Amino acid sequence: MTVIYALNFLDRTIFNVLIEPIKKEFALSDTTMGLLAGFGFALFYSLLGIPIARIADRFNRRNIVAVALAFWSAMTVFCGMAQSVATLALARIGVADIQRAS
Repeated sequence: MTVIYALNFLDRTIFNVLIEPIKKEFALSDTTMGLLAGFGFALFYSLLGIPIARIADRFNRRNIVAVALAFWSAMTVFCGMAQSVATLALARIGVADIQRAS
């Protein structure tokens, strides 16, 4: 769990370090970058926080964390491959899942 959390922290840090290059690549405003950096996490937590917690109460948490880690890894890859702001935003929302599951 410590390694997963460290990778998660690194992922959030790298995104914040790369805000300016991402902003230039997609010609985004500061507001849009703020939404990409934080809104996705808030949206994910708001919509799926309670359902994921209920699943964690009913099923094996180790398996839930494993699935969340796989999903988070895929979303991290999709962040790097994003060709538009919409795909980047969806991938950033997906990245929020590992924090919720762990």
